[in-house]
Amino acid sequence: MSKMDKYLSREDIKILEILRKNIQNNVVKITCTGLYNHGKSSLMNALIDDFEEKTFKIGDVRTTAKNKSFVYENIEYIDTPGLNARENDDKRAIDAIREADFNIFVHNGAEGEFNQPEMNFLHHIKSNWDNPNDFINKNIFVLSRADSLQQSDIDKISNKMKRQIIDIFGTPNQAINNKVIATSSKNYIKGKKENKNRLVENSNIDKIRVEINTLIEKYGNTIMQAKKNRLALKCDEYIQKLKTQRERIQLEKDKLENQRAKLARKVSEWNAHLNQ
Repeated sequence: MSKMDKYLSREDIKILEILRKNIQNNVVKITCTGLYNHGKSSLMNALIDDFEEKTFKIGDVRTTAKNKSFVYENIEYIDTPGLNARENDDKRAIDAIREADFNIFVHNGAEGEFNQPEMNFLHHIKSNWDNPNDFINKNIFVLSRADSLQQSDIDKISNKMKRQIIDIFGTPNQAINNKVIATSSKNYIKGKKENKNRLVENSNIDKIRVEINTLIEKYGNTIMQAKKNRLALKCDEYIQKLKTQRERIQLEKDKLENQRAKLARKVSEWNAHLNQ
């Protein structure tokens, strides 16, 4: 048992170890967020080339109840629970985004532009982020299931999504131009399995990879510092937790000592009374 095992839970130690390894291995953390059944898991499987789609479970039932992650080519992809499904899911997603380097926001293009729950989530980000534009700069918006749409519909929906983002965050038009990418995870996986390069190319999965690499190159110098800051903040959090525990233990000790002293005085009084 290490010294830390005496004072921190296994989960706390695991978190510290992950943060330390992320610094050592220079792993980039990317979260994937969006409403339930909007194609998050399918997109993650495509990005890690899991053509059997077993790493990130997909289906009609709600399978992502907690964050699921997988490291592929020095990138840790994190699939978060679907937004607006359960009370704590949005908070869990936001916490994951805060701890990540970049985020992918997945929207089902077959439903048109962003719906109200998605708009509410983005408004929450805008209101609670220290620098909302930093969220936009490090975020990729994905219009999923583009294979079910005509190109004219894709263009129309993408433009509406961009306008919604601009209206919420006040982002300049030019800053959002490459931030909405229409994809088809289904066609990408089918194309890879059947060696159909046109399907792979038109799926735009590789376009997302290019955008990810662009973000890594642009923010590479700040990513490492952010990782160190996250580790330092987590250490400070645990130090404060231990300090609080120590203070609570000291209060308990003082309470027990007072009880012992009272009992000792009482015993002394009894003995004095018996000796009279």
